[in-house]
Amino acid sequence: MKKPYEFLYDSPPLSVHHELPENRLYPFAKAQESLYTRFDSASLLSQILNFRPFYAELLEVNSHSPFRMTYQINEKQHFLFFMLHGSIDFTDTDGLFISHARERHYAVTYNDRGLYRVKISPGRHVALCISILPEWLAFVSKDLPVLKKYLTALDAEEYPYAMLPYCRMDLHVLRWLRNIYAEMANGVGSLDGLLRLYISRTLERYNVLAAQQLKRMPYRVKDYLDLHFSDANLNSRQVADYFGMTERTLRNHFKAEFNITIRDYYTSCRLRQALILMKIKNLPVSDIYYQVGYNDESTFRYEMKKFKIRMA
Repeated sequence: MKKPYEFLYDSPPLSVHHELPENRLYPFAKAQESLYTRFDSASLLSQILNFRPFYAELLEVNSHSPFRMTYQINEKQHFLFFMLHGSIDFTDTDGLFISHARERHYAVTYNDRGLYRVKISPGRHVALCISILPEWLAFVSKDLPVLKKYLTALDAEEYPYAMLPYCRMDLHVLRWLRNIYAEMANGVGSLDGLLRLYISRTLERYNVLAAQQLKRMPYRVKDYLDLHFSDANLNSRQVADYFGMTERTLRNHFKAEFNITIRDYYTSCRLRQALILMKIKNLPVSDIYYQVGYNDESTFRYEMKKFKIRMA
């Protein structure tokens, strides 16, 4: 299976080796390839299993300071992403929010073609990223309503708003996950069968957990913001009143789930839509600001500057 992404580092590595240190947190029993990449104040450990219809990479970042890098997607990709230790923030190249992956949570995710940014805080962070061929994911999702609806929305080009939630890994998922990276059988036939079995079971369990998660308040608020971000009267208090909660309670629940404030989230939605209008439809700023929720051009320009987004 073709490698689904390419890492682009902010600064060149000091060294790259194929032998990993003994103190890695999660040894990958069936890894076919290993890379140990060292930087000035960070290291990246990569263990890869390429076994069609899956491409699995167990990644460990150890850093003494905030670590950032870019990854490039050349073809549309579906991922099953597990945050085993620590956390990761994903943004687009303009720094606008995409998602926040928390420790012991996992999600089915999607990336369109393009460049994406990763932001990692100091410390140790470990993730397992499994790329899944679209046709196999579509096959196993036929009787999984949440995943089926999600794939239909992507086919209708509703990305980035057709995003599924991160769900906490329960004991079932943790056991299946451990079987994937630590206890896999030796034979090729057994490996193929067991990978399909455990990943299918994980997706089935995810379908149940995601259905529950989507009903929780943070995701209901996110859905509301996705629909109403272009309303010039939108603010945290108005959203809190709509959901019958105090502004503080709503703000804390949203920030705990997504690691971003309500205001910064809907501002990201506004600016992302503005960039689409600017770059694809070639509209001037004077014809954009009022379409994305701003009453005047100066406020819109201020927000663009605050997020360090260049205007054409």
